[in-house]
Amino acid sequence: MNDETIRTHILDKLEFEPGLMANDIIVFVKDAIVVLSGRVRSYAEKHLAEETVKNVRGVKAVAEEIIVDLHASLLRSDVDIAQAIVRTLEWDVSIIPPEKIKVVVENGNVELTGEVDDYYQKERAFKCIRYLYGVKNIVNRITFKPPQSNISAELVSKEIMKEFHRNASIDAKNIIVQVDGSMVTLKGKIHSWFEKREAEKAAWSVRGVSSVKVELTLSFS
Repeated sequence: MNDETIRTHILDKLEFEPGLMANDIIVFVKDAIVVLSGRVRSYAEKHLAEETVKNVRGVKAVAEEIIVDLHASLLRSDVDIAQAIVRTLEWDVSIIPPEKIKVVVENGNVELTGEVDDYYQKERAFKCIRYLYGVKNIVNRITFKPPQSNISAELVSKEIMKEFHRNASIDAKNIIVQVDGSMVTLKGKIHSWFEKREAEKAAWSVRGVSSVKVELTLSFS
């Protein structure tokens, strides 16, 4: 698939996505590497544009240079944003206790730090604040320390492969799972960014995993 075809598919996909104003996003493609620029109305829209493009067939990588240009009605002070984030985390039942996560806001740019018990909580913290008024960018520096587990490396590998086979988006036969203690490495070939993300999520979901290294390559054949 040549660059112009990929660009056409991206533009069509952005136009089809109801959460985006496609005319605000500029798309450049060179050697299947996509550069996104332009100005959008919210961080949620910026994130959605990047995720949408990653799922287009033929895309090898995405460089995201989109600027969040908030409308005056969406602007909030850093104090208001920080308070809204803290309340949102407190009301999310999956983040226990919410005090584990520290929030810093500067000019609408949010940084999350702290330590949680599993990868899901780290991802959940990001997801539940990205739609808040005033947020221009989010840097998720939350770390996690899973509870001690006596599960063997062999069992961890088997559980990950089971999850791969349960997921219709993952072609399990093309992925090799290597486990060293609590550290997992995924190798092989995948057909899309979405499959890559699903494989990584599956690996993180297994109890006892403390790190996941993704060495999957995109193959469109």
